[in-house]
Amino acid sequence: MGAVRGRATRRRVGLAVGVSALALGPVVAALAATGSSAPTITAGPLGVTASSTASFTFTATKPSTFLCTLDEGETRACVSGVSYSNLQERTHTFRVAARVGSGPVGDAATRRWTIDHTPPVVTLGFPLDGSVLNGAGLTAGCGSALVADVCGTVTDPNGVASLRIWINGGEQTVLRSGSDWRVNVALGSGTYTVAASARDSAGNATPGTNQRIGSFRIDTTPPPPPTIVTHPTDPTAATAARFTVADAERSVSFRCRLDQSAFGRCQGDDEGISFDHLSVGRHCFDVKAIDTVGNESVVATWCWTIVTDKGVIVSGDVTDLLYPGTDHPIPLVLTNQGTTTVDVTGVGVTIAVIDRPGCTPDNFAISTPFSGPVHLTAGASVAVPSRQRPVLRMIETHTNQDVCRDAHLLLTYVPQVVSR
Repeated sequence: MGAVRGRATRRRVGLAVGVSALALGPVVAALAATGSSAPTITAGPLGVTASSTASFTFTATKPSTFLCTLDEGETRACVSGVSYSNLQERTHTFRVAARVGSGPVGDAATRRWTIDHTPPVVTLGFPLDGSVLNGAGLTAGCGSALVADVCGTVTDPNGVASLRIWINGGEQTVLRSGSDWRVNVALGSGTYTVAASARDSAGNATPGTNQRIGSFRIDTTPPPPPTIVTHPTDPTAATAARFTVADAERSVSFRCRLDQSAFGRCQGDDEGISFDHLSVGRHCFDVKAIDTVGNESVVATWCWTIVTDKGVIVSGDVTDLLYPGTDHPIPLVLTNQGTTTVDVTGVGVTIAVIDRPGCTPDNFAISTPFSGPVHLTAGASVAVPSRQRPVLRMIETHTNQDVCRDAHLLLTYVPQVVSR
């Protein structure tokens, strides 16, 4: 009996182990069946869109029910194809989770997108709307010193997809860098209107075909040369000089200088411009007009000679235009300020160039010197005969001499006098 009981006990143990193994199998399978992976969103808005509605389709790997949430809203049961309308302009988040049977809710799938109803903003930075400027001002405005630019900005929180610029109806080639835009364009005097059309990544466009963003005017016409109304006589013994100036264009200002000093602001009214304690010798007063946008006129000049109470003074200017290879006699006038008769045996001529720093006196010469003598009685003033006048020549260098175009020459005379 003991042996039998021992065998039975071994069978019971074996049976219990077997039953335990069979029971664990279905439990593990049931636990695996209750889990649910995140659904797959197969369609719906993504990125940036201008639409205020949204629809989503989604699937799960196993037959499931779905729970959907939009932004901070309530989670509700939903089916694939769920739609939302009247959505605000902002970034939205859609979440969908699946549940198999009565099991727990699985992980959610998420889709974020942005609704954008606002078109890009295009501004004209330079020239400013309503401004008036000259050619130099147009060139310098956008930072490209050698190129005339029109520039501004185009901005959109969700990115600018395209930008077009027109100036007076003509479309321009646009250069963009980040939010900055620029067009390189050659513009003459006139009034210009700038228009733009921009589209963002959501498809929002600025109103109309091309929207005006600004207008400006370019004035490159210089004012006429000033008129020197009041000036000292030539020659004179006075060591003080007073000038008044005027210009045909209103609202100009004036810049003046004496003897090639730096130009400075000066008055164009009746008060005039005065100089005192001037030295004996030749002097030149220059004045130019500047309009409200910075255009400068041609310089107007008055030259005169201050002499001592006694002695011979020499005056005379060449009024003809000089060209390379041409000669121009200088119509000199000799005035004897003294009380005795003298002979002028020679007149030295020194040449200086004003207004054109690149034009040197080497471009000019006295090709024929003064031929004396000229007889002067006390107090007499005599025009030097043509055959005795010194001759001024512009030398033909066989190179480009345009640097001397519109230059003014300062001629200084030194007479050689012999008393009789």
